[in-house]
Amino acid sequence: QGANLILKSLIAKGYIEKNIDYCLTPEEIKNLVIERRSNNLGCFTCSWCGEKIDSIEKHHWPIKASDGGEKTILICPNCHRLYHLIDSTNN
Repeated sequence: QGANLILKSLIAKGYIEKNIDYCLTPEEIKNLVIERRSNNLGCFTCSWCGEKIDSIEKHHWPIKASDGGEKTILICPNCHRLYHLIDSTNN
């Protein structure tokens, strides 16, 4: 799903043409990643820090899944890791 969203984003922004089979070289992939990061072209926005990013994680909030929480939010991997790091040192 993430790769499909990235591909759709690249097509929408005119970086690549629609309806073409793509087989990118590792160098081409690296260049696309660098260009996207330098132009802030992420597909998702973190609910907490607001950064535009290419990958997003579902996080149980405000009640942890282990405590029976069912509601989730979408946050970036950095916020997700930092939350669990602080939570683990807080107990």
